[in-house]
Amino acid sequence: MDPKPGDVEEPYMDLYAEPFSETCGETSVETYGETSVETSVEPVQLKPAALFPLQPTREFKKPPWVWTDACAKAEERRFDTLRLFEKGLLSDVQRREVARTLFEYGHWFPQEIARLALRPVLVFDTETTGLSASDVVIQLGYVLMLPDGTVLVEYEKILRSDTPSNPFALKVHRIKNQTVRSSPHDPAEELRAFLALAHRVARFGGRLVAHNAKFDVRLLQQTAEAVGLGLFELGDVFCTATKLKRVPTAERGATCKNADVYRVLGGPDMDMHHALNDAKATAFIYKQGLQSCWW
Repeated sequence: MDPKPGDVEEPYMDLYAEPFSETCGETSVETYGETSVETSVEPVQLKPAALFPLQPTREFKKPPWVWTDACAKAEERRFDTLRLFEKGLLSDVQRREVARTLFEYGHWFPQEIARLALRPVLVFDTETTGLSASDVVIQLGYVLMLPDGTVLVEYEKILRSDTPSNPFALKVHRIKNQTVRSSPHDPAEELRAFLALAHRVARFGGRLVAHNAKFDVRLLQQTAEAVGLGLFELGDVFCTATKLKRVPTAERGATCKNADVYRVLGGPDMDMHHALNDAKATAFIYKQGLQSCWW
């Protein structure tokens, strides 16, 4: 599908960075050497831009759109990559990068997304100043992944606020009030971007997931109102805490607490009560729940 004037959006990641470098867990993945897609039976080794080219050049914003031999070659490369994706011949890093590209530029590739059944899952968590109607979110974290657990994006930021955390909340998340007041991250901008991401996930047939979703959604709405964003409508959010109540205790443990279930299921050790780590724990539980047919 060719883009039309006005459809172009600025990417939130530079897929054309040279050399490409991405951190995956504790492994730093550097620029790949090229291997022929046509002849290789091993996972191909290509940079993301070469693996799934958006266009032969970056001259996107100069209409009229002209179909050239370079465009035809780019389309052929995309077709070959989709075939390799379906057959499992891409490395984990390459598979993730292709999915990220499709997700970011999905308005150009709706048929490809439908073909691969890419239904992204956005798992999010918050840390707040407290539990009341006057409290706000001071840390937002999320994991954007595919249903099989392939992580596309991880995010965590402390949102600037003058609202102090109550002693109980401070003991839980250990984020100092001064750190929150001096944060460079404007809550209105971050929440606006998060809302746009959530709507994009829904548009691609994906799912939003949270543990104790009602609380997180309520505090996000309160924060949005406090910073002047007005209505903050995320839509349906899948709540793992609610769903876990239907799972036998022999399988999920004695409680439905995020950290407890995560440990029972054998999740790797990490410091909890940070928004991103809590979101990772929820994502782990969600994936295990899918595999165990809990939901």
